[in-house]
Amino acid sequence: IAISEILTSQVDGLAISNAADVDHDVTIGPGKIVDTTFTTVLQLTSNMTKRLDASWAAGNGNGGLFSGSIAAKTWYYIVLIKNDITGAVDWGFDTSAAAANKPAGWTAYAILNAVVTSSSSKILPFYNDGNKMTLKTPTAYHANDPGTNAVLVTVTCPPSHEAMVTFSMQNDSAATISAGLLTSPNAADIAPTHTTIYSLVTSSGSRGASADYVKRTDSSSRLRYRIQGSTPHIDVYIFSLGWIFNR
Repeated sequence: IAISEILTSQVDGLAISNAADVDHDVTIGPGKIVDTTFTTVLQLTSNMTKRLDASWAAGNGNGGLFSGSIAAKTWYYIVLIKNDITGAVDWGFDTSAAAANKPAGWTAYAILNAVVTSSSSKILPFYNDGNKMTLKTPTAYHANDPGTNAVLVTVTCPPSHEAMVTFSMQNDSAATISAGLLTSPNAADIAPTHTTIYSLVTSSGSRGASADYVKRTDSSSRLRYRIQGSTPHIDVYIFSLGWIFNR
């Protein structure tokens, strides 16, 4: 397969889906991806399912975890690998974004995307479209009167990738005008105002405001928001819808 066939997008096919055991298994469809050195193409010719709750072994339907045992609230990167001798392509789950725990003898690798487990060590169900992963059930954050200082919030998104969220403010006072600003922690921390710099504004005429945003998280999977004014009349919500995985 020529590298030039897929170099522009780095991936072709390889749709990711929940398998029959939704809590622990993932299936990747046929397709191909360029490895991290841009010198090797890794191709799956048919569906391959792996189990997050079992140690890695080559082949469809076998264990997929490169190291350790399944853990709660943990990100697992989906890693395609190619055998140095046979040229066979397989894949597995790694807690390392650099595939530090992949098996010996499988040098070429590519990171396709990631999944995350719940507090009960079950994979959060998702839909996949290219590098976009949409949660079937969004996760939620809520704060009442968070004050005027910047607040860092952990969202459901792999570290340093782009979170898809709904940012919402509710205001139960007709006398209060307030603004909220949602930003990436990598950007400057700016105090919002309802006249110039804001993501959302609530007022006597519009006591609720909500919008969808895509923002890059920091290395701890966090976004940042600030609110204009401190009052118990303000409630802030952030719903994590999914993420865009930047290859």
